[in-house]
Amino acid sequence: MKGFKMKVSQLGRKNSTDSTSSSKSKESKASAAAAAAAAAPPPPPPNTAKPLPQPAVPGSHLPNTSSHTLPTTNGSSASSASSRASVASSGTDRSPDASAEDRHSGENGGGPLTPPRAVSLATRGLRPAPKDTIPITGKPPRKQRSSRFVVNEKVEIERLPAFNEIPASERPQLFIKKLHQCAVVFDFNDANSELKGKQIKTQTLHEILDYIMTQRGVITEDIYPEVVKMFATNLFRSIPPPVNPTGDAFDPEEDEPVLELAWPHLKIVYEFFLRFVESPDFSTNLAKRYIDQNFVLNLLELFDSEDPRERDFLKTTLHRIYGKFLNLRAPIRRSINNVFFHFIYETERHNGIAELLEILGSIINGFALPLKEEHKTFLMRVLIPLHKVKSLSMYHPQLAYCVVQFLEKDASLAEDVVLGLLKFWPKVNSPKEVMFLSEMEEVLDVIDPAEFQKIQEPLFQQLARCINSQHFQVAERALMYWNNEYIVNLMSDNLSVILPIVFPALYQNSRSHWNRTIHALVYNALKLFMEINPDLFDEVMQQYKQRKIAERDHAVRRYDEWQKVREKARQNCKGKLPEGYVDPEPTPPPPPVEDLDIMDLSIDLNAVSIDAEAPLNELDESGIERVPMADPGMDWTQRFYETYRPIEVSTTRSLHVGRPPTMALLDIRSTKMLNRNDMKRSALSKEQKGGVVETHSHSKYPFRLNFYDRPPVEDITIEEFETCALDRLRVLAEIESSYARNRTFAELSSVIGSICEKYLPLNSNSAITKPLDSERRKDHIGHFVLRLAFCRSEELRRRFVKAETTLFRVRWFTDDHAEREAFLRTRNFDWVLATPEEVQELIPPTSGEPVGRYYKVKWTRVPDLVEKRRVVLKAGMAYVPAAEQVSIVTQEFQSHLEKDLEMTAKALPRLDEDTRIVPILDNLSKGFLAGVSSEWSGATAASGDAITADMIDELAFKHFPACMRNLHMCLRRDKHLKHFGRLQYGLFLKVLGLSIEEALVFWRKSFSKIQDDKFNKEYRYNIRHSYGLEGKRANYAAKSCQQILMSDQPGPGDSHGCPYRHFSADNLQSALLTMYGEHGLTSGDMQEIMSTVKAGHYHVACTRVFEITHARQGVKKGEGVGGGESVTHPNQYAARSRELEKKAEGKDGDGDVLMQGS
Repeated sequence: MKGFKMKVSQLGRKNSTDSTSSSKSKESKASAAAAAAAAAPPPPPPNTAKPLPQPAVPGSHLPNTSSHTLPTTNGSSASSASSRASVASSGTDRSPDASAEDRHSGENGGGPLTPPRAVSLATRGLRPAPKDTIPITGKPPRKQRSSRFVVNEKVEIERLPAFNEIPASERPQLFIKKLHQCAVVFDFNDANSELKGKQIKTQTLHEILDYIMTQRGVITEDIYPEVVKMFATNLFRSIPPPVNPTGDAFDPEEDEPVLELAWPHLKIVYEFFLRFVESPDFSTNLAKRYIDQNFVLNLLELFDSEDPRERDFLKTTLHRIYGKFLNLRAPIRRSINNVFFHFIYETERHNGIAELLEILGSIINGFALPLKEEHKTFLMRVLIPLHKVKSLSMYHPQLAYCVVQFLEKDASLAEDVVLGLLKFWPKVNSPKEVMFLSEMEEVLDVIDPAEFQKIQEPLFQQLARCINSQHFQVAERALMYWNNEYIVNLMSDNLSVILPIVFPALYQNSRSHWNRTIHALVYNALKLFMEINPDLFDEVMQQYKQRKIAERDHAVRRYDEWQKVREKARQNCKGKLPEGYVDPEPTPPPPPVEDLDIMDLSIDLNAVSIDAEAPLNELDESGIERVPMADPGMDWTQRFYETYRPIEVSTTRSLHVGRPPTMALLDIRSTKMLNRNDMKRSALSKEQKGGVVETHSHSKYPFRLNFYDRPPVEDITIEEFETCALDRLRVLAEIESSYARNRTFAELSSVIGSICEKYLPLNSNSAITKPLDSERRKDHIGHFVLRLAFCRSEELRRRFVKAETTLFRVRWFTDDHAEREAFLRTRNFDWVLATPEEVQELIPPTSGEPVGRYYKVKWTRVPDLVEKRRVVLKAGMAYVPAAEQVSIVTQEFQSHLEKDLEMTAKALPRLDEDTRIVPILDNLSKGFLAGVSSEWSGATAASGDAITADMIDELAFKHFPACMRNLHMCLRRDKHLKHFGRLQYGLFLKVLGLSIEEALVFWRKSFSKIQDDKFNKEYRYNIRHSYGLEGKRANYAAKSCQQILMSDQPGPGDSHGCPYRHFSADNLQSALLTMYGEHGLTSGDMQEIMSTVKAGHYHVACTRVFEITHARQGVKKGEGVGGGESVTHPNQYAARSRELEKKAEGKDGDGDVLMQGS
């Protein structure tokens, strides 16, 4: 910034001074502005950011600078610039926004000296209306400007030599010089100023970052003060105040944040400091002289930055400091508390609350038991009051996590937490109320039954008020409690207390709420209560009826008494009421609760169970389903069935998971409307039959081929839900893998046939000894579950349709001809059999050959046959030979499935309410993208075939896949592996047959640069833990290809991951030729492999490498690791490779690893 100078003598930079003088015209402008200040609206608060003074302690964080007023871009001080005001022109009315605009336009030559606007004679005499003088507030958000730094004006820095250009003995001094150079701050508000200096500083920052990451022993005692000083100079600053402090709160979902203009330098400074703190050479004892409480306070001030990128780095930085410096932990917690207190009780504005809560969540997770009193006080005086702030949505997930962490540590805090939440429960803020309901459900998930009894009455009183809310999201979220199995169990144990509290709300809601989904959820809750304790349910209904009768009698008596008072007043006035008195309209008493309504409610709940999802049609313009308000005189049963009349719904609407097994099924395709007597007969019939509900039978799936028109409408467990989907997913993923490997349809059919036999068997009707019903039921459920998983994006839908169509085609050719014909007769296809005359006219018969059957369809229905010239076209119709009938049917199947997937995608947002299902669907789609095709289960080797530490080098050379071979090579080269690399490689070796004793020997020899004490303290425990000998003693499995691809992405310096995905193209080719060049892999094979990698089929590329490198053992292209399967697990690759070697040597190789289905 201009007008501010700072000497930096130690770098030998060239300083140029800029003489500034104030002209008379500027003085006149300032005086004119001061004279008009009284008439103008008050200006916004100036940005008076000042450099922090340097403390007189060894741990200072800023260079010595004198206190200056922050200059503006035109050289005047911020205080004088902010005091300028617009000149109010006579006879015109200026809005506050226009005045503010003029106040800030002085930098561009406008502002207070702008001449007054011309005023017409017609409007000169008009006075401003009152509404024109009302200031516009609350419109724009309270946004910040980018920070202004105390910079060095006109400072030119010279490029210093690189580290590799000077001797090693001079590098420490050069490192310090580069740190001094990086302490120069530039003005990024002017994008065109000092470009050379900015570029040199950027390059220098990258150099020192790379230097500290790649070199060891570079962090000496002299480095600590220079690093801290450089960090503080670049980052510690005053956060600018809001441009419009009276505006609305900043909403990160609606408003764009103000990004720091200096971020290109700030980002590298943050990265450098993190690498500095995480370095193995970092000494906490030396650093704590410079990283002290003052440093932490300055760091916490930066959390108010509006730039989310900076807050993310700050979160990581503070977390690392908390973990490294034990002496700063208590001060950090106290300082964060002060930030929260200031936010809750004073400003209610802070941008970094979510990040601070994330840090606290990790801290709380590490609290020792029993909890200290200061920790409990923090929960009740800080975390609970944070719920009352109106900007709760900006940090609520992190806050709820912290609260639940406390309850998992100490269950006795549940009563205080629940009562605290009820204390701050919002009154009229519906979105905030939904957040409270979600958090309360998380609290109840971890509450003990004994603690639940203490808070059940006030809790369910509040829940009843939420159920009665006319805001459908509040009522819906409250009713979702009845879908939580643990909460339902808590209710069932205390039903005598809870049911009388919530029954009136449920009953009134079902009669008067406008949303159909709410009605269905209410019926679900009522039916659950009735099934848990029918006698208590009937008793509560009768009590409710008697209470309503008493309320009506009281209202009638009150009405009669006031009538008597009115008549008495009339008599006192001699039959006349005072003049001007108007008789109010008589208010009739409330209608009584008839026995018929109570009876109908009981019959409805016994007769049917309503799907919690409302129909898709009958939506208003906003997409919300609406029904008229209930007529008090309308019959309950008639209104109920008019609201829930059965209709055609989308293919995923009625998939129920985890519902109570006693709930009946509603046939959504029935179009018959039941009346009251039909309902009673149906309920009586069901009671006589013992409530048996029809389940899937062979009649539901008469054919092996299926267009999947009807969704499953029954109750299934979560395990069955996931198993059916995973088994079908393996088949579909193998189909896609076959396409990537360019297999012919005959080869694909052979591979898919064997895969289906293992995971998705589907026999024909002639196989009477087979469990046809269970096979087809599994096929049916699995298809619809995968619809939910793959309807989320266009890419997933396209790949799913292609794989499903191929599976249908394979089943077509393996089906019986009679069953195919019977299946086609049930479908109403829009194509007919061509007459013999039409066929003879189009296709003259050749010598002696009979004319076959042809089907007549629109040519757009068979584009693939038209492209291959296998049909005859005439008048827009295609005549398809019977031999190509499969193309017509598969095209129909594909079009049908595409439409259904689009409908499912539209309905999916309303199906994501079950937190148990959403993670399963996410993992299914990720597994498909990662290429999961077959299940591989590995067991450790038998004692007679176990491997030792001395064998690993030879095994890695002969049998390891690229991921493990790369880890082994890095381990031998660096004598070390980072955490995720050790975890991935260690579990692989464990499953391969390396015992814990041999594992300790192997890792100790591999880490030859590390002393025994350090190895025993830092690595021995983790190795034993991975074998299930420490901690919770879990037997960890080796990571599959899907887990390697989808989790723990490698960063700089990491060696884990999948080379086919995480290596660059050049590095991958070089690595593969180095690893497998001696096994037959040549540069001529790389084009095929790299094209497969480019298409994203990483497992196919790995499989192709396996085939090439094992061609000497007789493996042919397309065989994969056996049976045409692709590689899906590193241990699968190694096990099959060792098996082939043993077969070549004439040995049995079935003893070490078990492959399912091989």
